Amino acid sequence: MLRRDSYDTEDLLRIGEAAAFVDVHPDTLRRWVAAGKVACSRTPTNQRRFRVGDLRAVMELEDDAAAATSSSPVELARGVAS
Repeated sequence: MLRRDSYDTEDLLRIGEAAAFVDVHPDTLRRWVAAGKVACSRTPTNQRRFRVGDLRAVMELEDDAAAATSSSPVELARGVAS
């Protein structure tokens, strides 16, 4: 199991490591970069590197979005969604 807390926010991860870190497929991470959802830097050989702090930020955004849509349709209709 991946220990997310063992990384410093400035650590750089390769695309496969970064995808495992946020629990998505590498292609999803590539799409997120193209959409501007997460930043990456490039090595001199043009390989992507992802900063752990940026990955944690996108994970928080995903968690917030999931929480916002987790209310039942009845709760949404009543306006009591959290």
